[in-house]
Amino acid sequence: MKKLFLLLLFCTSVYAQNQKPIVAIFHLDRFYTEGHQEPGLEEIFNKEQVPTTFLSLTQRLQKAANDPNVKACLFYGEFSGLGLAQTEELCRLMKLLKTKGKDTIYFATNLSNLNMVAATAVEKLYLFPQGEVIFNGMSFQNMYFKGLLDKLGLEADVIHIGDFKSAGEPFYLTQPSKESAAQSKKLFDEIYANTIKQIAQNKNLKEAEVKQLTEIGIFSSEEAKSKKLVSDLSLHKDLASTIRSGYGNDLVITSKYGVQKTEKLKMNSIMDLFVLIQKLSAPPVRDMSKKISVTTLEGPITNFNGEPLRKHILKQTKDRTVKAMVLRVNSPGGSAQVSEAIYQALLEFKKAGKPLIISMGNIAASGGYYIAAPGDHIFAENSTITGSIGVVGGKVVFKQMLDKLGISTHQYNIGQFSNIMSPTQKFSDTEKHLIKKSFSRVYDTFKERVESGRKGKLTEELEAIAGGRVYTGSQALNLGLIDQIGGLTEAIQLAAKNSNISNFKLSVYPKKVDIMDLLSKELRQDEDNTFIQSDNSSLSNLFTHSLIKSQIKSLHSLNPMLAKQLSSFLQQLQLFANEGVLLVSPQYPY
Repeated sequence: MKKLFLLLLFCTSVYAQNQKPIVAIFHLDRFYTEGHQEPGLEEIFNKEQVPTTFLSLTQRLQKAANDPNVKACLFYGEFSGLGLAQTEELCRLMKLLKTKGKDTIYFATNLSNLNMVAATAVEKLYLFPQGEVIFNGMSFQNMYFKGLLDKLGLEADVIHIGDFKSAGEPFYLTQPSKESAAQSKKLFDEIYANTIKQIAQNKNLKEAEVKQLTEIGIFSSEEAKSKKLVSDLSLHKDLASTIRSGYGNDLVITSKYGVQKTEKLKMNSIMDLFVLIQKLSAPPVRDMSKKISVTTLEGPITNFNGEPLRKHILKQTKDRTVKAMVLRVNSPGGSAQVSEAIYQALLEFKKAGKPLIISMGNIAASGGYYIAAPGDHIFAENSTITGSIGVVGGKVVFKQMLDKLGISTHQYNIGQFSNIMSPTQKFSDTEKHLIKKSFSRVYDTFKERVESGRKGKLTEELEAIAGGRVYTGSQALNLGLIDQIGGLTEAIQLAAKNSNISNFKLSVYPKKVDIMDLLSKELRQDEDNTFIQSDNSSLSNLFTHSLIKSQIKSLHSLNPMLAKQLSSFLQQLQLFANEGVLLVSPQYPY
C-alpha cells in the first residue's frame, strides 16, 4: 500500500510539472454570430478553424476560468465585433475570470465607443503609444432609402398596424415619423445611460465623471493614461515581454485555447480514400448522454431558416436524451406565418414536459419576441432590443422602373381583388382597408400569443405597451415582457436546474459543420417528409448575390456599422418582396 501511495505521489508530481502556465488570447475584433454558419472551402481546409460563435466564446472563457493552468486572459480588440447585449455577458465573464484569480488584460491600437465597455472591464488596459481613445458619447445614424428606390423606379407600398411600428418607414419616408423619433430617443437614452453606468462601475468612477470625459471626446495616448482611461502604454513586443516576465519562460501563449479542432480531409493516398468511404458508410453512433439543446435563431425569420428550425425543435421534442432547450434569439423578426409555425413547434416541445428557456441576444423583437413569448423563463441583457409587438407589410411596386425601361403591361383580372398584390400598381383605398383587416387579425393573434405566454407577468395592459413600441431589456423587465437580466450562461444554468440534471452535454443547433458532415449530408436522404415551403420570389437571391456580398464585405472594412445597415436594408427589402405579412422591427445597431 505504501509503494502504491508513493507511486501515485510521484505520478501526480510529474503531471504537475508538465503543466505549463497558459495565457489565453481572445480576439474580439470579429463578428461573433450566434449560430454556426455552413463553411466554405477556406474553413473546410483550414487546419484549426477558430470558432466565431458567441456560445463558443463564452464556453472558452468559462473553461479558462476553471483551468488552474490558465494564469491570464489577453483580449485584443481594435473594434468590438460584439453587440451591446453580447458585450454585457462578456463583461460578466471577465469578472468571473478575476474572481477565479486570473489576470485580465486588454490591448488595443485604438479605443472607441464600440469597445470601451469591454476594454474597461479588465484589470489592465494597454494602449499602443501612437494610438488614441475616441470616447465621445453615442451616435446612431439611421438610413432612409426612399430616394434610392425612387431612382430605381421602385416604390414601397407599406401598411402597418400600430403607430410605433416603424420598420417600413425607411422605404417610404426620408426621415422618421414623430412616433419613431420619440421611440428612438427614449431607446437610445436608456442604452447610453446603461453604457455610462457600466463604464463607471468598471473604472470605479462616478457616472457624472464618465459623462464629463465624453465632453472631451478624443484623447491622445498620453492623455488617456493621465485620465486613467488606460492602465499604460505599450508596443506589441513589449507587452509580450511583460507577460513572459510575469509568468516565466515556459509560458504558453495561445489564441487556440479551448478551440475544438475540425476534422481535416486527408487525400494523400488511395488508403485515405478507402478510410473516407468507410467513415461515410458507417452508421451514425447515437449519443445517449443527457443533453440541453442550445438552439439558435439568428437573422430575419424566413422560410429558409424557419422551416429547418421548426423541424429541429420537433426532433428535439421526440429525443429522450434532450432534457431542456435554451432558445437563443437574435432576430429582428420577419415572416408572420413562419413565426407562428416556430411558435407551434415550441408549444409541442413544452407539452412534452421539457423546460424551455429563452435567451435574447442583441435583438429579439417583433417576430423574434413572438417566438420568445412561450418560454418558461426569458433572459435578456439590459441593452437587448425587444418588443415591437405589431404588424407591417406591403409590396414593392415596379411601375416606375418598367416605365423607365420602356416596358408596358396589360392585365386580365377576374375578381375585384384578383390583382391586389400586383407589383405594377399601388393599393387602392378599398384594397388598403382589406389588407388592414387582415393585418389586424395577425396583430390580435400576436397579442394573444404574448398574453398566453406572459400570463400574470405583464405590469400594464398589453395594448399600452404594444403597437410596435420597442424597449431595452431593462425596460422590458419592468414591463414584465422578460423575467430576468442575464445571458446564455445563466439560461443554460437555469435549464439544467429546471430539468434536474447536473451532468449533461450541450447539443448545439445549427451545429458546426465540417467536410465529413457535408459529404455525408449529400449521401443521406432526408427522412422527414414534412412540408417545406419554397421561396420563388424574383428577389429571393438579392442578398446572397455574390457581387452584392463582395461589395458589402469591402464596405465592412471601412465602416462596419454602415455595412450592417446596408445588409439589413437588403434583407428587409427581400422580406417585403417575398412575404405579405411581416412581424419585423425597425433597424437598430444590434
